Amino acid sequence: MNSIGMRHFPWLLLLVSTIAGAQTLTFNDASVLQAHPKRIGHNVGSLSYYDNSQVFKNLLGTGNPGFEPFSIRQIWPSGDEGTRTTFVSPDSYDPVAEDYWKGAEFSIVQSQRHGAELGCSGTIAGNSRSDFRKGQGVTFTFAAPCAAATAAGDVMIVSKVTDPTPEAVWEGDRSAGSNGLAAVQIPRGGKLTSLTTGLCAACGTQSLVMDATAPGSSSGFTLYYDNLQIANTTPDIYVLHRGTYQLSFEAKITAGSPQLRTSLERLSTSSNRLRCAPFAPKLTGQWAEYTENCEAAEVGIATGDANCVAGGKTTDCTAPGPGMFTVAVTGGAVAFDNLSFRKISGQNPRNPSVFRDEVVDTLVRSGSQVLRFWGSQNGETAWNWTQPDQAMGRAYSGTGFYNEGMGEGISLNDFLVLCETVQKISGKPVVPYIELPVTLEGDDPVNLTEFLDAPAVTKYGARRAALGQTQPWTSVFSEIDLSFCNECWNFAFAGQNLPWRKNATYYGDYSERAHAIFQPIRTRDPYFPPDVIRLGIGFQTATTFQADLAIENVCGPKKDGCPDYAEINAYTSLGMSPPSMDAAWASALVEPYNNIYNPRSQTKVYQSLKDYQNLHACGPKGTSRCEVAVYEENNSTMQSCGTKCTPPARNLTQDEEDELTSGAGQGIVAALEGLLNERAGILSQAFFTLTGVYNGTSNPPDLYAKLWGDVVDMGGATENVRPQFLGVELVNHAIEGEMTDCDFTSGLPTYDYPGDPADNDQPAMDHVPWLYAFCFRSGAERSFVLINTNPLTSYTVGFAGTAAPQGTVKVMQYAPGALNLMNDSRTGSTTYLTAATVALTNSTLSSPASVTVPPHSVTAYSFRAP
Repeated sequence: MNSIGMRHFPWLLLLVSTIAGAQTLTFNDASVLQAHPKRIGHNVGSLSYYDNSQVFKNLLGTGNPGFEPFSIRQIWPSGDEGTRTTFVSPDSYDPVAEDYWKGAEFSIVQSQRHGAELGCSGTIAGNSRSDFRKGQGVTFTFAAPCAAATAAGDVMIVSKVTDPTPEAVWEGDRSAGSNGLAAVQIPRGGKLTSLTTGLCAACGTQSLVMDATAPGSSSGFTLYYDNLQIANTTPDIYVLHRGTYQLSFEAKITAGSPQLRTSLERLSTSSNRLRCAPFAPKLTGQWAEYTENCEAAEVGIATGDANCVAGGKTTDCTAPGPGMFTVAVTGGAVAFDNLSFRKISGQNPRNPSVFRDEVVDTLVRSGSQVLRFWGSQNGETAWNWTQPDQAMGRAYSGTGFYNEGMGEGISLNDFLVLCETVQKISGKPVVPYIELPVTLEGDDPVNLTEFLDAPAVTKYGARRAALGQTQPWTSVFSEIDLSFCNECWNFAFAGQNLPWRKNATYYGDYSERAHAIFQPIRTRDPYFPPDVIRLGIGFQTATTFQADLAIENVCGPKKDGCPDYAEINAYTSLGMSPPSMDAAWASALVEPYNNIYNPRSQTKVYQSLKDYQNLHACGPKGTSRCEVAVYEENNSTMQSCGTKCTPPARNLTQDEEDELTSGAGQGIVAALEGLLNERAGILSQAFFTLTGVYNGTSNPPDLYAKLWGDVVDMGGATENVRPQFLGVELVNHAIEGEMTDCDFTSGLPTYDYPGDPADNDQPAMDHVPWLYAFCFRSGAERSFVLINTNPLTSYTVGFAGTAAPQGTVKVMQYAPGALNLMNDSRTGSTTYLTAATVALTNSTLSSPASVTVPPHSVTAYSFRAP
């Protein structure tokens, strides 16, 4: 395959370029462009038992290690006129079974007409099935009538807590709920049930009972981790076992004289794979904790073994395969709880969080200032979300729950401890960015903010103190951002969204609900600090109309529920059908500039910024300038033209999909987008996302995209990161203090971009720079970043003005040899033996009069002013 780098680019013939012989960068140190730029953040909510989303110290902790009950909460706008005893949802594809919701609680929390049914609450007597052929959603029937008939424009929250977890769910009946177990083994009359009395002190509200009292029966289950199959391969080892690990659980006999036996191993062909000895402790009728240590010495290319070298000898490399834990009981019944398998040797004492050291180290390395928490928490209540880990139930939302459940969550406190840990280890401020659940109601909004800001003598301040944080979290962080729900406008998230509906404004239901959340936070929480906690509302970037009205609705008539900021996403390369890969990279490298400076920006980033930043309708009084946060940004090459291709447009191949989503050019795109956003006055931005290796696409024939994570593995076989991570890391190294003015006063090379209809109709734009400069100062510290997007030409840059570099200048550079180089393997092959081909380099200069930046590169310079 040809490299895309220092060679002839045919698309350059289409560009009208102005390239001067010398470039002069003039520093205007006294002119501040942005007083408080934030380092680019990360989304950290992708949690799973597979790929690099295995972020917990407890490697068995992403299912339900505390064996707690589960709940499901949904929110529905009315799809049709109902009666005093019925409510009709709009989703004709809802897979819910008939009468699943029987016994659940409901509440009518919103009414467009302000009818007498508003505030009605009670019990669900039953529900129908949906019928997509008739366009008919689910009809919920109430056990008692409301004061008036439900109507279009009403919004209902419905909640069902399955406590205790019934036997059918434990034993795998997905139609009844999600049990958090990969597989169950209950031959010859074995059973899995719940115990709710006589629990251990840390057992939460229930424990699992493995019942093998029937003659000849057994009872148990299996959990897997480090498990990912893509294109019939296991691509990588994402958790490499090295050192001492400990298996632990709490148990007691509840019947008979049972024997419990566990096994734990990696299902790999290698002799040096993890393989713990079988564990069969002698149990009693009293609760006790049982532990067994296990030594592991797996080998990856990152461990330094001479017989495991990428491109060399690989005889000692541990082959991939899933980790498997199995427990089985025979001869009686055993109550079982608080399952854990974690590394106990060589752990960082400065990391008290539930996240693995390697995950924390990666976040510290990235320099992320904003950590966004979106982990499928839309079904949470304030009470459950602030529980101790062992007592926190699984909370679900949306209609995907009925099939395979949704992503696993963590407690709010666990996330805040992660933020504090990164802040302490890095020595730099961190901003927790939290998406509030869409199903909050009643006192929940105020309870959550009091968990953050109230003293320990209050109800939720006491809950926080019981978890180990006596002082309010608002004393730990200088800023905490709270946005109301993740993409509530998105039609795809049925049962956990409030999208547009007919006879309503575009954000009508959503903005009314946001007011119901923000107004009590601002008016009823006596400890609420508006200078620390900032409230945000989300908008679809591609749809800028009616946002002004939405913000007005959120504020309310008394302007006592206003947001501080609007959040948008800023994805690039959404649809790519390029005539060549050269053209694809040309489009990718121009899009960040197009999004910020082109009034015809196809993704509507420019239009969104101009609209929202010009509003003075935000803040505590509804008169402050509205700020804008970018809650997610990354490339998003998930589709091509499919069966509608018209030459020269064409579909991508799998190799091209790999290169566009994980190629070295994306490191430059990530750096340029982040810095242009800073210059545009973005409040904060978070890369989507830290974790996640592959996603399916709509590209024929069923291609995979290397999205969305920007790491390959953390503590795995390679320790590689993707190019996007390197771009973010370099930029964050330079962002300190204030963003100051610096311009090319002579010789700025530019070109006229002709547009590209094959890249989602990327618009044309004249005088696009090849070369960019961004400058920062913090006290006497100075830094600047030069980005060269020209794939062929290097530039020599001289200096003028104030604060030109002098003395020892530290240089960090990202200069890949080609735009399509990758740090992981191509789809369909294994990554665990793949060496990184792009990396950051470090060097120093002494009082340079000029610097030369190579083609397609990002370079950061830092020095101390006299």
